[in-house]
Amino acid sequence: MMTTPTKLFLALTLLAAAAAQAQTPPDQPQTSSPPRVAAKAATSALTQAQALGVLSAVNQAEIGAGQLAERKVANGPVRDYAARMVKEHGENDRKLQAWKPDRSSTLAAAQAAKGKQELAKLNALEEDAFRKAYIAAMIKDHTAALDAIDHQLLPAAQDAQVRAFLQDTRAHVAAHLEAAKRLQGDDGAVAVKDGPTG
Repeated sequence: MMTTPTKLFLALTLLAAAAAQAQTPPDQPQTSSPPRVAAKAATSALTQAQALGVLSAVNQAEIGAGQLAERKVANGPVRDYAARMVKEHGENDRKLQAWKPDRSSTLAAAQAAKGKQELAKLNALEEDAFRKAYIAAMIKDHTAALDAIDHQLLPAAQDAQVRAFLQDTRAHVAAHLEAAKRLQGDDGAVAVKDGPTG
């Protein structure tokens, strides 16, 4: 028959073993952290000039789509939005030229190709179909641009002025996205208000 001290010793041993077992699962997340680190390293692989090249490609795509919308839509809020995109993305692109953007990266080339494909699709449409597709494209493009700014462009910014410029650009891209969502939600019935440049 076990004495009380022996029972106590066994109970403490079992508790210690249970505690040790409970502490092992936190070691497992460490095995999944290297891929996250690798992914982060991959996104910061762009140089600052390449990051600005990607932004320039985004600007050129928005300018091209906006100019097409100005030609296809006679008047109304969608045309006003398109004019705003041409003006503000054009101003943004002129500002970033001071830092000599490099558009030779794979990401910038992919962005430029995507812009051309989108333009070709939009060009085949007319009237209501064009207006709806254009606003849907603006929502998709500006959502993607925000993601790129957050995860690829800002991490590549070395210069404090470039970082401030990209943060400012982010705010304007978010405003463009919200304006497009309003137009889509109201089916083009809401006038586009003037906003910040970028």
